[in-house]
Amino acid sequence: MSERPSVPSRIAILLAVLAATILAAGCNQTRRQPPACPAIVVVGETAKLTQFRPGAGRDLTDVVAEGRIDRFDGFCETDRNRDGTGEVRVELQVFVVIARGPANTTRTASYEYFVAIADKSERILAKQTFSADVAFEGNRNRLKAFETLEQKIPLAVSQDGGAFTVYIGFQLTPDQLSYNRAKTR
Repeated sequence: MSERPSVPSRIAILLAVLAATILAAGCNQTRRQPPACPAIVVVGETAKLTQFRPGAGRDLTDVVAEGRIDRFDGFCETDRNRDGTGEVRVELQVFVVIARGPANTTRTASYEYFVAIADKSERILAKQTFSADVAFEGNRNRLKAFETLEQKIPLAVSQDGGAFTVYIGFQLTPDQLSYNRAKTR
């Protein structure tokens, strides 16, 4: 005849079973994925900038400054209201390389770049243009610069940052854009 476990032993067994059940239930829970961030895209034909001195010349000796968007870095955070709406905040660093051309007599350069936000159908919802100035000090003819920006995108109910794309590029004149397009042919 088997003996029944004592009361303290039964409590210990019950606690062990309860702990195992809680542990097993915790293992089966799926972790919530963080909300998606918008894709960030450098627009190919606006990733480079060539500025010429005034006039018709377009050879190497006429270049005042050249630039390229070297890379970008960023992150996003999503905030939700109780009604399910909210916003995604995108913090973005744009890294640019600027070179002084032979026609540059001021040892400075200025450029403009843009940040545009588009929806999934690539419809531009907002666009902002920024300006930057650089000085080529000493004997430097090439600089690396970066700009830190913050963009806030409103979210509808059940929408996340993945529903948007952030486009970046140099804000080019029509002539500069034509020049870039001709170089890639």
